[in-house]
Amino acid sequence: MSSVTDVLDYIPPGSSLEVHSANDMFQFTIIRTPAYSGENCHRTGPYYGGRLLSNVGEPTGITPVQCLNYVFSQPVATTVPGFRNAGEVRQALAYLEASEEEKQFSYLHDELKQRLRGQCVRCGHCLPCPQDIRIIGVIIWLDYIDYYAHGPEREHVPRRAYDRLKAKASECTECGECEKRCPFEVDVIGKMRRAVEVFEDV
Repeated sequence: MSSVTDVLDYIPPGSSLEVHSANDMFQFTIIRTPAYSGENCHRTGPYYGGRLLSNVGEPTGITPVQCLNYVFSQPVATTVPGFRNAGEVRQALAYLEASEEEKQFSYLHDELKQRLRGQCVRCGHCLPCPQDIRIIGVIIWLDYIDYYAHGPEREHVPRRAYDRLKAKASECTECGECEKRCPFEVDVIGKMRRAVEVFEDV
C-alpha cells in the first residue's frame, strides 16, 4: 500500500484525484507515488496537521467528520489521522454514524481557499531554488517547531533533520523567485529568516 502525503489534495468537490492545472492555484494536486491507485493507496494527514480544525487555537468550524468524508470521496483505500487523546479518537469514529448533512464539505470550498492563503501546502512550485535550498524541507521543520514541538525535549527531531539539510536557510539571497512562483502567497523569505533564528542562531 502506498501513501499519499506531503501534498495538497484539496480539489473542488466532484473532481477526480488527478493532476489539475497549476494555473488555478486551488484546483490541483500532486501524486508523488507511481504505484497510485484506489486499491493500494492510503492518505495520511486528513486534518492537514490539525490546521483545518483550528487556527491559532480557535476552532475553524470544520469538523473531523467533514475532513474524513472529503478524503473518502477520493479513490483511496483508507486514511490515517493522528490522535493526541481519546476524545480525538471518538471524534474520528463519529464518521461511522454521521448523517449525510454532517459529512457535507462542498460549502467549505471558498472558505478553505482563503484559509490556505499564506500557508505552505508543499506543492513544490517554489522550487528549484537558485541556492539549492530545500524550501519545503525548511518550512516543514519550522512548522513542526511551531505546531508540535512544545518544549525543548520535542525539538531534537526537527533540529536534527534541519542539520542534515545540505543547504541551510542562511544561504537564501532573498532573490524572491520562490515567492513569484508560489500560488498561495507564502512569505518564503520571511520563513527563511525565521528558520535562521530558530535553527542557526542558537
